[in-house]
Amino acid sequence: METQEIRWFDNRKLSTIEDKFTNAFEGHIKSDKRVDRYLSTSCSDINIKVREGKLEIKKRTPIPRSRVRIGNCNGYLENWIKWEVNYHADMHSLHHWCKVEKERNLVFLDERGNIVEPSNSNKPSGLQIEYTKLMIDSTEFFSFALEWTVEKCAAHCKLLEKILDGTDLTLKKSMGYPEFLASTIEKPLAVFES
Repeated sequence: METQEIRWFDNRKLSTIEDKFTNAFEGHIKSDKRVDRYLSTSCSDINIKVREGKLEIKKRTPIPRSRVRIGNCNGYLENWIKWEVNYHADMHSLHHWCKVEKERNLVFLDERGNIVEPSNSNKPSGLQIEYTKLMIDSTEFFSFALEWTVEKCAAHCKLLEKILDGTDLTLKKSMGYPEFLASTIEKPLAVFES
């Protein structure tokens, strides 16, 4: 699967975004709690995680990330390719893996901007909007993410401007999970350790 994503991370609660997100999609938000384990590397282009018996590998594509402005917010739009394998992964030494507890709130929109209810565990195509509370080594972080599996459309942009109105997410806080985790953990595993 190929996606385009913008993510922001912060160590403070994004209350304005959380409130507007909740109000805009009341009754349609899918909430879940889960634990993901990420391989701790210093490589910001590869994301390897294990969740519920699945190994997920994401690779940022060579398409340069672009700066995007939505209202007063600036972020990096990144292109990713994702592979998912049903496999019970042997994680060997756990100290190379970062445990990330997530409380996610999600909503899905189709290519026209209409709310779509996911069926079973299949993720609908379109735009996934996600507000997440993260716990890493007893420290709270918060994330707001946009993930497209189709071309962005005007309806998506107008809605996102409403949700992000009055906030000032910056390029400095916009990054993918590999970059974010490398900035929060003490010593990431070098991709080619000797």
